[in-house]
Amino acid sequence: SRTGGGRGAAPPPPPQPTEEFSALVHLQTPLPSEITQLTGIAQAELEGGMDAAAALETFLEFVGKDALVGYNLQFDLEFLRAACTRNQKPILTNRKIDLLPLARRKVIGVANFKLLTLVRHFGLADRVEHRALPDCRLTQRLYAKLNETGAGCN
Repeated sequence: SRTGGGRGAAPPPPPQPTEEFSALVHLQTPLPSEITQLTGIAQAELEGGMDAAAALETFLEFVGKDALVGYNLQFDLEFLRAACTRNQKPILTNRKIDLLPLARRKVIGVANFKLLTLVRHFGLADRVEHRALPDCRLTQRLYAKLNETGAGCN
């Protein structure tokens, strides 16, 4: 960009999603009450959910070779690795973008680097829903915010 005779460059913003994927998975065991309290998902909602193997297959097809973007991504990848192993699917080799280390490099002046702290810091949300699709959307917004701000953003 050009301003006042100065020159600068900025990376392009992250692409906006064109498709979304979300699935409830029918569990073979009762849903722990802690999960219901955290997410608001009730056991009855899962009764009509997808079989776990079918949900994994659909997810893997949806993701394809696209980059995986997440917050504290290693946590989610462990679940995916276990599911792939259990269902004899190849472990994902997609490019991975973890926003936690990115935030640690770019954000100053926060008490901690919890997702909730950062989304509040940037005025993106007052809470994290702990539901897959809303959390993905929130993570996308945080990714955009971290990419629009320079190093040491306040």
